[in-house]
Amino acid sequence: MASNPTCKSLQKQVTELQYRIKELSWKPSVENEVKRPPSNEKNVVYVQKDRKVPKFSGYNFPVEDWIEDVNTVLHAREMSRQERADFIYLQLEGSAKDEVKYRSHLVRQSPDQILEILQDAFGVKDNITKLQKNFLDRVQKPNESLREYSYVLMDLMSKITNKDSTWMPNKEKTLCDQFSQNVQDSYLRKHLKQIVRAQSHIPFLDLREEAIMWSEEEEYKDKKYNTKTKSETTDTVPEEPTTDVCASKDKTDSSSEQSDKFNQLLGIVQKQSEQIETLTKIVNTKQQPTSYNSRYNRFEPQRRTLLCFRCNEPGHKIADCPVVNSKKSGNG
Repeated sequence: MASNPTCKSLQKQVTELQYRIKELSWKPSVENEVKRPPSNEKNVVYVQKDRKVPKFSGYNFPVEDWIEDVNTVLHAREMSRQERADFIYLQLEGSAKDEVKYRSHLVRQSPDQILEILQDAFGVKDNITKLQKNFLDRVQKPNESLREYSYVLMDLMSKITNKDSTWMPNKEKTLCDQFSQNVQDSYLRKHLKQIVRAQSHIPFLDLREEAIMWSEEEEYKDKKYNTKTKSETTDTVPEEPTTDVCASKDKTDSSSEQSDKFNQLLGIVQKQSEQIETLTKIVNTKQQPTSYNSRYNRFEPQRRTLLCFRCNEPGHKIADCPVVNSKKSGNG
C-alpha cells in the first residue's frame, strides 16, 4: 500500500519540475547558438549620390553657382560624355533651355560647351576692368563681419577669374593684400600687414582665421576690462548705514522736503507780490489827471478869457464895456 504523500515531498516534486521546465526551455536556444555559423558580414553604410540639382532658367540665381553645383554632382557620378550632356540639359528650363536647344547637335553632345554657352549667356556682363575696380575698391563695411567681407572678396575674385584666368597669377597673395589693407579695425589692419610681410605665401583662409581669432581675443579683453571696472566701482560703494543713521537720514530727508516746499511757496508769494505791485502802478497811472494837451483830450476845446477890444481890459466884451456905458450915461 502506497503511503500518502506528505507536504514536504510534494514541495520537493514541484521544485524538481520547475528546474526541469527551465532546463527544457534553455536547451533549444543553446543548440541554436552552437549551430549558428560565425558571421563575417560587415555593416556597410551607403552614401546617396543622387544629389538633386535645382532647375536653372537663366535668371533664378547666379549661373556661376549653378555650374559649380552641376560639376560637383557630375564628379560624384560615373557617367559617359553623352550622359553628362543629357543630364545638364535636363536641368534646364525657360530661357536657359532655349539657349541650348537651338544649338547644333555637336554642341548639345558636349557638356563643357553647354556650360560655356550658359556662362556666356547668363553670366556677369561687366567687363574685366569694371570687375577689377570693384575688387580693388571693396573695403569692409561698418556692420560687416570679417567672414562676410572675406566671402565678398572671394566672390569678386571668382568673377574676375571666370572672365580672365590670366589676370591674377597669384590669387591667394592678391586676396591677402586686399583683405589686410581694407579691414575696418586699424589695429587689426596693422597686425595683418605684419603677418603678410613675414609670411608672403600664407593662404588667404589662414590669414582670415588669424584675423578672426585676433578680433575675438580683443573683444574678450574689452569685456574682461569692463567687468573688472564695474566690479571695482561696486567695491567702492559705502557700507550700508545702521538703523540710527537711517533714522537720521530719514529725518534729514523729511526736513529737506519741507524746506523745498517752503522755498516753492515763498517763490510763489514773491511772484504774486510782484504782480500786485505791477497792477497797482498801472491803476495809479490811469487815475492821474491828464492835461488838456494829452492825446486823449487833444480835441477838447480850451476855455479862453474874454478881452474887450474897446478898452483892452479882460473880463468883458465891447457891449458890456464900462467905458462905453459911462459915455452913454453922460450924454443922456
